[in-house]
Amino acid sequence: MTEFKNLYLGSKIKVLHNKIENQFTQQTRKIAVDLTGTQYITLVYLNKHRDRDVLQKEFEDEFQLSHPSVRGIIKRLDKQGYVQVFPYKENKRLTQVRITESGQKLIKNTTDSPLAEVNTVENQLVTGFTDQEVHQLNLFLDRLITNLNK
Repeated sequence: MTEFKNLYLGSKIKVLHNKIENQFTQQTRKIAVDLTGTQYITLVYLNKHRDRDVLQKEFEDEFQLSHPSVRGIIKRLDKQGYVQVFPYKENKRLTQVRITESGQKLIKNTTDSPLAEVNTVENQLVTGFTDQEVHQLNLFLDRLITNLNK
């Protein structure tokens, strides 16, 4: 397996993704035992945009996730009482998602800022990198994403 991992850039990116997701979930579980990192980011996003209608499709586009993945995330958050889901008033085929008081309270009670947990993992990830190297890495990652979106 090590040979395969060393041959393909995509394999290394997948390993990195898994490690980041695990670290972020560990950080998130300090806030709420029943949340994954992705669920937490979803709540942060909803809380930030609570003054307007947010559609499930928006998550698919914003985070480049499939419809079934987003549906699962939203469904679990709804079951836990952190969000409400209902048909969008202007088009009943679309699903609107709204953060509940319980979800807002969870975000409000986080440490320094809602994204402190993300920053903890990010800081660990780029330990030993210069600011210039981090900037360059971001540019490279953006190019990789753009290449695959063509």
